[in-house]
Amino acid sequence: MSLKRGSERESCDFCYRRKIKCDRSTRLSDGHDTCSQCCLRQTLCRVDDSKDIRVRKRRQENVRGLDTRAQTLPRHARQDERPTPSGPMADIDMDTTTACHPTHSLQQRDPPTHSSIPPDETYTFITDSVDDIDFSDPMFGLSSDSAYFLDQVFMQETDWELLDLNDQPSVSETPDTRNISRQTMDGLPKDPVMEPMNAGQLQSLLEVAGVDPNVFDGALHAYFDKAAPSLPVVFEDAFWLDYGARRCSLALVSAIACRGMPFTGVENKWQLQQQLGREFRKALLEAQQTASSQSSIRLDELEALALMVNFEFEDDHSSGLESRLGNLFLTHESLVLMTLELRDDSRALSTQALGSSLARAQERRTLLFWHVYGLDAFHCLDRSCISRIQDDHVELVEQRPSNQFEGYLDAILALALIARKTAQTLCSSKAKRKGVKLHEIQCLFDHLHRWHDEAGLSCLQLQGSDCSQPKAKAKCRKSSSAQSTHGTQLQQAVLRFLELNCYMQIESIVAQNGTKQDALEGEILDLRVAHETLRAISDVVGAFDWETMVERQNRQSDLHSLFDLAPQLLRDICAGVCTWMCLRGRALQHGSQDATVCADRRKLASYAKVARKMRSAVASATSHRDTEEVVARLDDQLGLFKDLVDPAQPCLA
Repeated sequence: MSLKRGSERESCDFCYRRKIKCDRSTRLSDGHDTCSQCCLRQTLCRVDDSKDIRVRKRRQENVRGLDTRAQTLPRHARQDERPTPSGPMADIDMDTTTACHPTHSLQQRDPPTHSSIPPDETYTFITDSVDDIDFSDPMFGLSSDSAYFLDQVFMQETDWELLDLNDQPSVSETPDTRNISRQTMDGLPKDPVMEPMNAGQLQSLLEVAGVDPNVFDGALHAYFDKAAPSLPVVFEDAFWLDYGARRCSLALVSAIACRGMPFTGVENKWQLQQQLGREFRKALLEAQQTASSQSSIRLDELEALALMVNFEFEDDHSSGLESRLGNLFLTHESLVLMTLELRDDSRALSTQALGSSLARAQERRTLLFWHVYGLDAFHCLDRSCISRIQDDHVELVEQRPSNQFEGYLDAILALALIARKTAQTLCSSKAKRKGVKLHEIQCLFDHLHRWHDEAGLSCLQLQGSDCSQPKAKAKCRKSSSAQSTHGTQLQQAVLRFLELNCYMQIESIVAQNGTKQDALEGEILDLRVAHETLRAISDVVGAFDWETMVERQNRQSDLHSLFDLAPQLLRDICAGVCTWMCLRGRALQHGSQDATVCADRRKLASYAKVARKMRSAVASATSHRDTEEVVARLDDQLGLFKDLVDPAQPCLA
C-alpha cells in the first residue's frame, strides 16, 4: 500500500503496520475517532508520522510561512487577530493540543505560540515539542517522553481527557507549603468531594501510636528532608497541601511518618516507628476492603504502599491476623498488580482517586509509575525472575526513552530499562536450560557503558576514576564545587551503586546458569564478566571521598551519612560488595585460580581493604535498627576471610 508521492498517510499505525485497509478517515466524518479494526480490538487509533521526513519538512515550511505572513500584518492586526491558514494550510492543525498525536496532560495548557525554529528532531514519537514535567527540584528532571512511555506501559492508552485536571489549581500559584504543620490544618479549605482524614482520626492515630504531635510533625518533615531525595515517591508540596486540607489518606500520613521517624532525635524512635507501621497496615487493609467494593484504590494509598513495601514489622501475638493479611497484601507483587489494575478502570480513577481531590494528581501518578517500574526492574534482577510488567508489545518497541537524560529520574529510568533487559535475557527459561551466550553479555555491557557515558557523566557529572587523570582534575574540581549539595551527592552515589549492582547481578546470574559456548569461549566470558565487575567496584571505590560519606554525621548532629539516608540502596549494596569481596578472596586462596595468583598476599589484602571499607559504610547507617544485624553478618564473613591474610596487614588490624 504505497503512498502517492507528496500525499500524507491516512491509515492508522495499526493498519499501516499490518498492510490492511483502514477506514479511519471515513469513520471520522461520521463522528467516530477510531477505525473499525482498532474499535474491534479496543485499542488506541493513532497516526504517528513523525519519522516521515517529507511530512516533517512540509510542516516546518508551513510554520515558517505562517510566521512570515504574520510579520507582514500591521501591529494591531497581529495583536488582535490570529491568522487563519487558507489553501494548503487549511487542513493542518497548528494547535498541538488538538493534533492527531496525544499530548501529555502535564504540559502547559496555554495557547501555543508559533516559532520559526524547526521542531527538535531528536524526539522519536512526539512530533511537537512538549514542556518538561515540573518536578520542583531540577535534579529530579523527568522528560515528557519518559512520562509518556510510563503511561503507555501502565495504562496502555493515551486518553488524556479521562484524566483532565484543568479545574485543579496549579501548585505554582499556591503559597509556600513547606512550613504547613498540623496546627494550621483548620485554616485551610476542606475538599468537598472527599474527606478521608479528619482531626479526630489523626488524634486517634497519635494516641494509639503513642506519638507526641511535635514528634509526629518532625517525622513528616524528616522524611522529605532525609529519605525522599534518594527515592522520591510523593511530592512534598502536594503532600502538605493535601495534609493541610485533610484530603490525604491516613495510610499515607502513617507511612511518611513511619519512614521519617528514624531520622528524629527521639530515644524510642524505633518503637514509635513500629507503632506507626502497624497503624499504616491497619489503615491500608481497611482501605483495601473499601476499594474492593468500589473497584478502585486511591492514588495516595498506592503511594503509601510503595513507601512501606519493604518494611519489616516486628509483630506481637495480638496482631496475628493483621500480620498474616499484611504478608499477603503488603508485598512487592501486590504493589505491581494494584498499579497495573489502574488501566482497567481509568474513568473511575479519574473521578474517584485522581480527579480534583489530590494536589498534583497527574504528576504524582507519573511519579508513582516511575517508582514502581524502576523498583520492579531491580527487584526482578536481584531475584533472577521475569517481571509481571509487560512493555514489549508492538506499540512500545519504538517508543522507549532515548539516551538524552534531563535529570535524576530519567537516568534511573534508563538504568531500569537495562536491568529489565538483563533479567529478560539472562533469566529466561532458555538461558537457564542452555546457558548464557557471549554476545548477549557483550550487548548488556555495551548498554551499561553507554548509560555511564551519556547519563552518568553528561547528566549529573559523576566523578569517577576519570578524575585521577591529570587533565581531568581541574574539570572534576569545578564540577565538585558546582554540585556540592548533600542531595546531589546522595543522588550521585545512588546512580553509581545501582550501576554497580547491575554488574554484580550479571556476574551472579552467569555463575548460576553457566555458559553456552565451548571451553575457550566460556573462559573468555567468565574473564570478561569478572573484569567488568572488578572494574565497576574499583570505580565506585575511587569515585567518592569515603571518609566524608561515612563520617558526615559526626560533624553535625543534623546530618547523616549518605548510607544512612538510603539504606535499601546504598547500605544493602555495600553489604553485598563486602560479601562478594570476601567470597572471591577465599575462592582465590582455595585454588580456584592458578597458584601464583593464590599466593599473592597483597591481592588478598586489597580485597580485605575494600571489604572493610564497605563494612564501615554499612555500619554508618545508625538510624536504622536492622543495621546491627547486617553488620553482624558481615563481621562473620570478614572473620572467615581474616585468617587467609597476614595478620600484620594494616587493613585488618
